[in-house]
Amino acid sequence: MIGLYGLVSGRVQGVGFRYFVRDCARHCKVTGFANNLADGRVEVLLS
Repeated sequence: MIGLYGLVSGRVQGVGFRYFVRDCARHCKVTGFANNLADGRVEVLLS
């Protein structure tokens, strides 16, 4: 299994962003998780 780890920061505009990302991931058969960090960044692990 190949995995990708990353930290994401910035400002997300629009409440539909989570659903958009989820749908894109499902379409591409990507699995993983996202975790909100205390400093405002999001930690992601994709596989």
